[in-house]
Amino acid sequence: MSRFRIWIILAVLMLCLGIYVLLDQGIAEAWYFFAAAALFVVGSFLLSPVQTAYRHLRGGRLQQAEQYIARVDSPERLLPARRSRYHFVRGMIALQREQYETAIEQLEAALAIGIPQAREATLAQLNLAHTYYVTGKLTESRAWYERITPPATRDLMFEQRMQELDSALTRKGV
Repeated sequence: MSRFRIWIILAVLMLCLGIYVLLDQGIAEAWYFFAAAALFVVGSFLLSPVQTAYRHLRGGRLQQAEQYIARVDSPERLLPARRSRYHFVRGMIALQREQYETAIEQLEAALAIGIPQAREATLAQLNLAHTYYVTGKLTESRAWYERITPPATRDLMFEQRMQELDSALTRKGV
């Protein structure tokens, strides 16, 4: 059983105990259980496999990210923000593994759901444009390049990658 499920079970248990104590002794004795349930719920979201995989991905620990993202049993049951991050992480892992078709599929799914963080959305768009370029689908690459919304802050590495991709597409006549 995953740590996420254990935390959710503990949250439900604390909630049930809180209700029992509330009915038996009042709020003065029951609020501890409600506070514990709330902490378990918050902790379960902070320690979810998707979040942990994302942190490993950002830290450059691809193998650990892959292990954690594989623990997600039913991504369709995740909340939209988590589901988009799930697809984003899977897409970035596939891109690093040079599994371009999977990367395209996952990054497009993440963008279709809606990536809440602007920097991640921009990164997904840029990586999609680059992946289409690498696979030889130049018109799709240009289309994704045109959709890229630059980040609010100046990011020199991002700007350099944008210029490189634009130059490469221009050289190919697209």
